[in-house]
Amino acid sequence: MTGELMIKYIVLCDGDLEVTVTMADLLKDEKIARAIKNTFAKGKRDIEAVIGEAGSMTIKNKKTVQTVSIPKDHFMDALTLAEEDAKAKKLIKKGCDRIEIVDIETQ
Repeated sequence: MTGELMIKYIVLCDGDLEVTVTMADLLKDEKIARAIKNTFAKGKRDIEAVIGEAGSMTIKNKKTVQTVSIPKDHFMDALTLAEEDAKAKKLIKKGCDRIEIVDIETQ
C-alpha cells in the first residue's frame, strides 16, 4: 500500500473525569431546578419543569488531540507508533501513561 495514515490520539491520565448526567438527574437537585425556574420563569408561580426528551450531558477533562503520520503499511502498529510519538513529545509521564486513538484518516 502507498500513502499515509494520520493518527489522532489523546493522552489519558489516572485522575481523568468523565461523568454523564441526565436532565432528570439535574432537575432532581432542587437548587438547580430553582435556578432554571428563576432564570426562565422569573416572577411566575406554580411552575413545573418537565423533561421532554431523554437528553444527557457529559462532563469530562478537556484534552488536546495529538497527531502523528505513519505509512499505511504500518496500520497494525498504529497504537505502538502513537505511543512512541507521545513519548518523543514527552507527553507520557507518571499518572498519564496511556493513550486513546481518537481518529484515523487516510492521506
